[in-house]
Amino acid sequence: MLALVGLLVVADAVLIAFAVSRIAEVEATAGGPIPSFGIPEVPTPEPETTSPPAALAAQNRYIATVDGVTMWRSTLGSCNGEDAVIEFSTNGGAAWTTLVTTEMRARQVLALEVIDADTIWVVARAGDTCAVSGFASFTGGEFWEPRPEAVSLLRYLDRDAVDVVHLQGQPVTAPCAEPRQAVSRDGATAVVCDELVAEWVGSTGSWGTLEVPGLLSAAPGAGAHTLAVWGAEGCDGVSVQVVPSPLGLEEPVRTGCIPAASQPADVSLLRSGNTVWAWVDAEFRVSADGGASW
Repeated sequence: MLALVGLLVVADAVLIAFAVSRIAEVEATAGGPIPSFGIPEVPTPEPETTSPPAALAAQNRYIATVDGVTMWRSTLGSCNGEDAVIEFSTNGGAAWTTLVTTEMRARQVLALEVIDADTIWVVARAGDTCAVSGFASFTGGEFWEPRPEAVSLLRYLDRDAVDVVHLQGQPVTAPCAEPRQAVSRDGATAVVCDELVAEWVGSTGSWGTLEVPGLLSAAPGAGAHTLAVWGAEGCDGVSVQVVPSPLGLEEPVRTGCIPAASQPADVSLLRSGNTVWAWVDAEFRVSADGGASW
């Protein structure tokens, strides 16, 4: 009897083991849990982040001419760093000579205006105190003398008080909180802000403005302004555009493109008739067809 009971217990154990193995096979076939056999976990990739482009620093370099052949240009300079450098060219900007300006020691040039081939007016922070001062040369830049009246004759932006634009002795609230550039020519004044160009409208005593994404620089004119724009469609570089004055009536129209692999840090423009000069970082370019070719 005991032997029979023992056989039955063994038989039950065999049947239970067989049933368990069949259940495991069914679970695997039905998509149950499958061992990984050491496959490493793949981490979820983090989304790529693109840093926004750095805002352009306040900048202003000046280009001036009376005939398109004899030209002057100036760096901005700094009261805490290198003094401004004023240069002149007698071949339309192909070569430049540095002027000696020890008489005034222009540390930071705020405005440069040429009356004729001999007469140049400058407003600059000058001397040991780096105070706003006026100077003039009546020898084409060879010799300089103090001319305090220049401060009330020229139009300029003081880097130590950028919330004000000085228009021939009249302080006017700037069209934006931190303007980068203020340039005058032919009686017109243009101010460059972040993605905004402004012009002074004397008849209304106010600023006319136009949003221009990617704006780098402007060259004012009596009837139209020439703009330098980064990131414009159809141009892999600095797009040269023209917008009629008064601002707001029409959108800028592209007239040309200056190839550039990366956004320049400093751009200044000058236009006289159909000739456009562009000072882009260290390169000085000229176009005789309104910016179509350089």
